[in-house]
Amino acid sequence: MRTSTSEEARLRKKGVKITHPVKKEDWGTIFWFADPDGNEFQVLEY
Repeated sequence: MRTSTSEEARLRKKGVKITHPVKKEDWGTIFWFADPDGNEFQVLEY
């Protein structure tokens, strides 16, 4: 099973721009990445 931390590392290796690195919150974990056009996406892990 992938975790948000391992997924962030996998995307970085592929050259994806991580705009907000993994951050652990009380409710779960989050990170943000951007596509080539600059659109940002959130990855949430509960």
